[in-house]
Amino acid sequence: MDRHDDIEDRILRQRIRSLRIRFGVAAKAPCVRQETLDRLLSISDPVATIPDPYAEGEIGYLVIAIDSTAPIIREVPANTAGAYKTLADAKEAARQILQTAIAQAKESLTQLRQVGIDNINYISL
Repeated sequence: MDRHDDIEDRILRQRIRSLRIRFGVAAKAPCVRQETLDRLLSISDPVATIPDPYAEGEIGYLVIAIDSTAPIIREVPANTAGAYKTLADAKEAARQILQTAIAQAKESLTQLRQVGIDNINYISL
């Protein structure tokens, strides 16, 4: 098994673990999430400064969104499952994850403001 296959295998296992976290025991989730994040960070590289974020090359970019309010972009081999071919694509995916998290937070805030109140003008939270 070459390095690329090994990384893809590890990433797949991490994604499976991540899904188990979402549907598993909530009390263990923070610890397991951190372990998953630590493992993903250990098998990927930080993003290097590049001259053209739209250029495709031997490097792919993986968006790690274990915490949807803080997605992380890491360098992986270009053929890694789920990796984006360009840094620009990965950044756009991360932005969309953040936008979704913001929309969900706004909805939650609206619901929280209305809890226990029939007629609401404004409540600061």
